[in-house]
Amino acid sequence: MLERLRFRIIAWLLRHADFMLVVDTPYNDGTHDGMVMETLSYEQDGKPAIIGVLASCMENRPAVTECVLDAVIRHLQRYEVDCKNFIQKLYEKK
Repeated sequence: MLERLRFRIIAWLLRHADFMLVVDTPYNDGTHDGMVMETLSYEQDGKPAIIGVLASCMENRPAVTECVLDAVIRHLQRYEVDCKNFIQKLYEKK
């Protein structure tokens, strides 16, 4: 209950901003709960700005880069064909 109230407050505070917020809540028993709040699916105008901020953060924060790339790898492992297409897309960008 308290967690939902916190997230509703955050969403209210950020109502005029494009944002992506990733939250992890560790519990005493060793389990974790997490969520992602974002406006990307609603306000496509903010998508390029969010991409720019995330790219800049990845350039300056190695821990963020490692986390994002590990998430991409975990996601693409499920879809071997998508992974190959992703790698091909990366090489085409050069």
